[in-house]
Amino acid sequence: MFSRGPTYLKQLLFTALLFGGLGIVLGTVWIGKNRSKEEDLILINSIKFRELLSLIQTDYIEVTNTDSLADAALESMVEELDPHSYYISKKGVFSGSIQLESNFEGIGAEFQFIEDTIWVSSVMAGSPSSKVGLQSGDKILTVNKVPVSGVDISHLELTNLVRGPKGTPVNVQVMRQNHKGLVNLNIIRDRIQSKSLDFVDLPEPGLGYIKCSRFTQNTSHEMREALMELISKGAKSLILDLRDNSGGYVSAAIKVADEFLSENQLIVYTEGRNPEHNARTFASSSGLFESGNLVVLINENSASAAEIVTGALQDNDRALVVGRRSFGKGLVQAPITLTDGSEVRLTISRYFTPSGRCIQKGFQRKKRNAYFREFDTRISNGELFHKDSIKTSGRPVFKTRLGRKVYGGGGIIPDVFASKDSLFQTEWVSKLVDKPILNAFILKYFIKNKQFIGKSGLEPYLSEFELSPKEMDFLFQHLESYGSEITKKEFDLLKPKLSHYIKAGIAKCLWQYEGFYKVLNQKDKEIIKAIVFAPKSKKTLEQMVASRNKQKTNLD
Repeated sequence: MFSRGPTYLKQLLFTALLFGGLGIVLGTVWIGKNRSKEEDLILINSIKFRELLSLIQTDYIEVTNTDSLADAALESMVEELDPHSYYISKKGVFSGSIQLESNFEGIGAEFQFIEDTIWVSSVMAGSPSSKVGLQSGDKILTVNKVPVSGVDISHLELTNLVRGPKGTPVNVQVMRQNHKGLVNLNIIRDRIQSKSLDFVDLPEPGLGYIKCSRFTQNTSHEMREALMELISKGAKSLILDLRDNSGGYVSAAIKVADEFLSENQLIVYTEGRNPEHNARTFASSSGLFESGNLVVLINENSASAAEIVTGALQDNDRALVVGRRSFGKGLVQAPITLTDGSEVRLTISRYFTPSGRCIQKGFQRKKRNAYFREFDTRISNGELFHKDSIKTSGRPVFKTRLGRKVYGGGGIIPDVFASKDSLFQTEWVSKLVDKPILNAFILKYFIKNKQFIGKSGLEPYLSEFELSPKEMDFLFQHLESYGSEITKKEFDLLKPKLSHYIKAGIAKCLWQYEGFYKVLNQKDKEIIKAIVFAPKSKKTLEQMVASRNKQKTNLD
C-alpha cells in the first residue's frame, strides 16, 4: 500500500484541526448574534456543506465534478419538501421554460425521434420551415453541419441547435422519399407563436369548442380571440376542453376564468406561511362569455391551473363539469433564480377554490413515484370507468354558491361522469403511443402515400379516408417488428381505434393540430357526451340545485 509518510500525516492532522478550529471560531462569531435559532442553523449547515465540498475536491481518491455533486445535493434537498418543489440546474432551466413560452425564435417545425433518426412530424403553416419547403416525413441528417441522425442527441440539444435569434440562418440537410441525394435547406429563423389553444371549432351550429392544452403567458389573449371568433359565428354554448392540461401560470388561469364569471365573483385565493403569499382574486366586469351555456371537460391529467379554472367555474355554479376526477394539485410554486442561474421551483402557498376547497391530494415525502403513479390506483379500483368507484366518504364537504355539495381532499369530482373510453385505455396501448412505434407507422405511411391523400382538403378527408384491411395487416406486422406483444385477437378488437388514431396522425402531418383534433374528436365519446350536455348545461345545473334544495327540505 502506498504511503505518503509522517510529514503528510502531520499536515493532514493540522488541516483537520484548522477546520475544527475554524468551525469553533465561526460558531463563536456568528451564532446567537442577533439571529434566531433557525438562522443560526442555516449558517452552520451552509458552512458544513462548503467544508464537505472542499474536502471532496482536495482529498477524495478520484477527481470529481463538485458542481454536479452540489446540483445533486440541492435536488435531493428540495425533493424532501413535497412532490412539486424541485431544483433545476443552470443547464436545465432553459428546457424547463420552453413549454410555457408563448413566443420563441426558431424555424416552426415539430420533430419525432424514431429509432436513431429525427423525422419532421409537422410544419407550421407560414413558418420559416414551410417557406423553404421543409416537409412532414423529411429525415434530418445535419443541423449547421452537426450530425443529428445516428448519434446520441437529446431533444434539448436538438432544440438548442435549431433555435436562435430572429433573422439568423440555420442550415439543415434532409433525406426525402423519392428524391435523389440530400436536400439542402437554408432556413431564416423568425419569431414563432406557440399556441396554448390547440384547436377552436364549431362542431354544431351555436356550439363552440376550445381545446386548451396548457396555460402560458399568452393564453388569456388567445382565449379572448377564440371567444370573439366563436361568438361572431353564433356560439351560444361552449365546451372548454381541459383534459390532459397539466397547468402552467396561475395568472393565466385566473384571466381565463374571468372570461366566464361575473364581476366580483371569487376566482381563487391562496394562503402561505409568509403573509406576502396570501391573496384573494375576484372576477372583473370584462368577461366575454359570462352567461352562455358552458361545459368544462376534465380528466385525471387535468391539474394545477386547469383545476383553478374548473374549481372557480364549478363553485360559482357557472359551468357543468363533465369527465373524471382531476389530478389533485393544490400547491403553488414560485420560480426563484439562484446566484449561478440555476432555479428552484418552491411551493410557497396552497390555493383554495371559492367554496374553500383545497384539492391537493395526499402525499408522503420520499415517495414521489407513488404520488405521480396514482393513476394506476385509479385504474385498479375502477374509478376511470365507473362513477360509483369515486370515493367521497371521508372527504371534506363544501357548498357551491347555490348550495350544491362539492368535495375537497384530492382533485375535482365532475358533476357528470364520463367513462374513460379511448385508445389509451390499456397500459400496453399507452406504451405504443408514448413510444415512437405508432408515429413511425404514421410517418412511413404518409411518406409513401402523400401524393394521393389530402389533395381535396380536410373536409373530404374526414369523410372519405380509411385504412384498408391490407394496410391494417401491415400495421400488425409493423407492431410485431417493434417487439409488441399484442396478440392478433387483441389487435382485431382495437382495429377501429388504432385506425382512427392513425387517421388523426396523418391529418396532423397535413393540417397540423386542426386536422389532428378534427379527426380525433369525431369519435371521442367524452366530447360526444359534452356536446349533448352543453346546450342544456344551465338547465342541468338548475335541476341539480333544485334537487339539492328538495332533499334539504325533506330532511328539515
